[in-house]
Amino acid sequence: MNVPFLVSNILSGVGMCAMLASTALRSRRKILAVQSVNHALSMAACSLLHGWSGAVQEAVNLVRDLAVLLFGKLNRFWQIFFVAAALGLGAAVTFAGGFQWYGLLPVLATALYSAVVVHPRCNARWIKASTAVCTMMWAVYSLFIRNYVYVLTNVITSASAVLFLLRSRKQGETTV
Repeated sequence: MNVPFLVSNILSGVGMCAMLASTALRSRRKILAVQSVNHALSMAACSLLHGWSGAVQEAVNLVRDLAVLLFGKLNRFWQIFFVAAALGLGAAVTFAGGFQWYGLLPVLATALYSAVVVHPRCNARWIKASTAVCTMMWAVYSLFIRNYVYVLTNVITSASAVLFLLRSRKQGETTV
């Protein structure tokens, strides 16, 4: 086992603990703040494993979440910008390094999640639903780049997001 492999899996584990914790939160702002920790650590982890598509998407995720945290609701330009950045940068990196179909998974996950997070009516329920879907895309991608901790924690995070989403629905939570 080589050092970059080990370090990347440790970084992913710590980052995904933050992502998992975010599924229990009820505020959009708190969710995005906690998930930003995951994005920073996951960007480093993907880079160590030469998962460039994932690293670029984590950078887009981090910048987008910080922009939402700093400026609140984003205008139409920025809403489109972050979805386009995910798709454009992701496609460029995925195709530049010799196309692998699984490299598109973080691109699609980031584009979907960006569309949800920057939407003016986005709330905690929307974020949790999107998290449930997008973390499964990241889990499959992580399997291919050999980030096994990320695979496991993404599956657990997806299940947790579904459980908290169902629980909030049962309790009548609408917008937070």
